[in-house]
Amino acid sequence: MKEISFTAQIPHKIRTMIKSPVWQLDERHFQTQFLDLRKRVEIQRKTNGLRHAFCTFHYALHQNENLTASQAGNSPAMIHAHYKGLSSQGEAPIR
Repeated sequence: MKEISFTAQIPHKIRTMIKSPVWQLDERHFQTQFLDLRKRVEIQRKTNGLRHAFCTFHYALHQNENLTASQAGNSPAMIHAHYKGLSSQGEAPIR
């Protein structure tokens, strides 16, 4: 099965606004640019939304709370309690 890159999963409208595939500046610049991007594509911010999306889809894709917990800096029990069953493996955006 051919693996699809992360950037290929990003809608074209958003992908054309991204200046670099890897963020090379500090957190303040990231937050400023992220706010600008969200305004242009009209996406509301949710507290810890990126973290929750990562945990949800990483767990769905790998079905391994130990791996997801390790990647997210959390405990397997927390991943199991809060992210199990929120998304199916088929809904995970990469693979």
